[in-house]
Amino acid sequence: MEREHLMSVGMFDVDIAYVEDVECFLRVMANSPLAVVETPLMGYRQHALNYSQNRLKTIQAYVAVTERMAAAPDRYPPGALAAWGAQLPMKFAEAGRLELDAGRFREARSFFARSLNGSWSLRTFALWLATWTSPNAFGRLISLKAFLSRSLSRSAS
Repeated sequence: MEREHLMSVGMFDVDIAYVEDVECFLRVMANSPLAVVETPLMGYRQHALNYSQNRLKTIQAYVAVTERMAAAPDRYPPGALAAWGAQLPMKFAEAGRLELDAGRFREARSFFARSLNGSWSLRTFALWLATWTSPNAFGRLISLKAFLSRSLSRSAS
């Protein structure tokens, strides 16, 4: 990619952490032809301190990029907003589960509600309901679920 082309689309947006590279290349794709090269041209180093290891922050960045696409769809490839937007209910449900596992029930409830607003799911609805319980009651529900799972798996064997 030529430097001038990258400069013309605005380079990396420093306000978007975690997925700034993807957002930038979406803007590049909107203004230039794309070629697929089957041979890997670079590597991606992963370690425990990678930003991508923080799933909640990555999901929040994904949502921010989707909101940017909605605000300025002409800056992105045709269909990009629809494709990314279709993933939002799943991303919200995952974020809700991460918040629930961390004991942040109010935040989890908000993410589950946003997920249900985009796409209804019995599992997400059950998790949303669980956010209205106390942490102690939620712990008992998880124990009951584990017990039932073990019982059902034994009876299926």
